Amino acid sequence: TEFRRLLEEATGSAIVGQPEVVVLAVPPGGYWLPQRHALGGLSWILFLTEDWWEASDGGALEIYESVSTVPSSMAAALFNSMVVMAGTTTAGLAEVVTQRGPVLALHGAYSASPSLLRMDRPLSPVPLPASVPGSAAGHAALAVFGDADRAALRGLVRARYLRKRRMSALQDRFATKSHIVLRRFLSAKVAAKVTAECSARDEADGVIPGALLDHGVGASGDWKLIGPACHRRHLALGSAGANDSALGLVVAGLLGEPFAQYLEALTGLTRQQGEQGEEHGSIKAEARRFRPGRDFIRRHSTGTPRLESVLCLLGSSTAADGRNCGGALCYAEEAEEEEEDSPEEQAKGPVGQRCSGREDAAESASGRGPSGRCLGPLARGADDLLPPLLRAEASGNVLHIVLRDAHTASFLEPICADAPASRWDVLSSFAVCPLSDSSGEEDEEEDSA
Repeated sequence: TEFRRLLEEATGSAIVGQPEVVVLAVPPGGYWLPQRHALGGLSWILFLTEDWWEASDGGALEIYESVSTVPSSMAAALFNSMVVMAGTTTAGLAEVVTQRGPVLALHGAYSASPSLLRMDRPLSPVPLPASVPGSAAGHAALAVFGDADRAALRGLVRARYLRKRRMSALQDRFATKSHIVLRRFLSAKVAAKVTAECSARDEADGVIPGALLDHGVGASGDWKLIGPACHRRHLALGSAGANDSALGLVVAGLLGEPFAQYLEALTGLTRQQGEQGEEHGSIKAEARRFRPGRDFIRRHSTGTPRLESVLCLLGSSTAADGRNCGGALCYAEEAEEEEEDSPEEQAKGPVGQRCSGREDAAESASGRGPSGRCLGPLARGADDLLPPLLRAEASGNVLHIVLRDAHTASFLEPICADAPASRWDVLSSFAVCPLSDSSGEEDEEEDSA
């Protein structure tokens, strides 16, 4: 065709095979997460936005190097502009800031051996694996957590969560749910210091609802940008700054042996033996920051059973007007590996995949994900759009403790630019001894006191 010849002349490459073409419609407040397409050949995007569209309206194309977290180049979503890229390029669309209309574009790719993009796998969530501590094991775990451990955590953790009766009740709840929620987990004094520190950092970095931050904002000193963007993007606090701030002191507390013993006591689970033959494996803890309009984690699994505790220190899933702003931590079934399409299926022609993030048909048709935002128009790389088994919204000073088996994946929803604050949290985890095949309930249980 003439279009193919035009691309060949412009790039100096011979193009073979049939193209895949999809229509992108990214609504106001929506985005297309960076994703890598292993199609080979060439890919292109043609913007069909309104002629009044300017760069400040958002929706810019972001192009990344293979392991980059910050885009190497950007192109504004201007009407009748076209960008041609290598077929294996990692690319995405920034959030659409304007409320006047969506970004419309055609996205296509030529490949020597195209495979159609389909998502015909049934949406059939399975429950999170159940804890199987047994009453004897549970009592033993509570007994191991002694007065010295309580004393070590007393200045950090709210007193009620260290009482024996409360811990026993939480363990019983975890044994049937595989997930418990502890609200107002940190002591009031520690929580106030951490909140003030995080809020001041947000203010200094210019976090204002509706303002789209630069990709590198906040990545300075002990805070490092984590990627690559095709899998995740967020900031993490380096070990060098772990004890220089209120947040660092919290991380240090959640890295200690008393907190590991506390988690074992609450869950009745046992840490896997350490790699060097230690009686117990080490606990890992990391402070993270997810900035509005920029950061996210795509679906991933650990490959081994792990107990995770996620302490959300500051963040809100709702804007001032009540709109959902994302930033929720989600657990879901592991994505199945895609099978190759048969020659007959490949011959049917190009097929696009609509974004769908909720079971509700109306929401699926809107092209928006769990947070009401468009998470990606192609089936390949859209694993995080399946209905989650557990969705924990961002809320300050709330601890989620979750048991995940080797096949339970997690992801963190992107935070829209309208969010009033970054999501700040501390992720702690350790490998647990192999689990049985029994399953627990998928219902979320909260301790709202």
